[in-house]
Amino acid sequence: MSQSKFLWGIAIASYGIGDTLTTYLNISAGMKELNPLISHQSLIPLKAAVLILLYIVSKRYSLKLMPLLLIVAGIVCTIWNLYNMSLR
Repeated sequence: MSQSKFLWGIAIASYGIGDTLTTYLNISAGMKELNPLISHQSLIPLKAAVLILLYIVSKRYSLKLMPLLLIVAGIVCTIWNLYNMSLR
């Protein structure tokens, strides 16, 4: 497996699954999402669109940093969401 595929796999796990799942659980529990575009209906399509768009941009312009940025964003957002869940 190439390094790029490995990094994109981690990006999908942290941002695409971790952040999405914890955001969904927080919204379901009645917590307010900071992003006004995010709702139960828009969460998965918007997250998928971001992942696809950033993947295309990174391949087109050879931006090897893109999956790393998503990994960091996914981990930070997931931890933040878990923290907020613990406050309920």
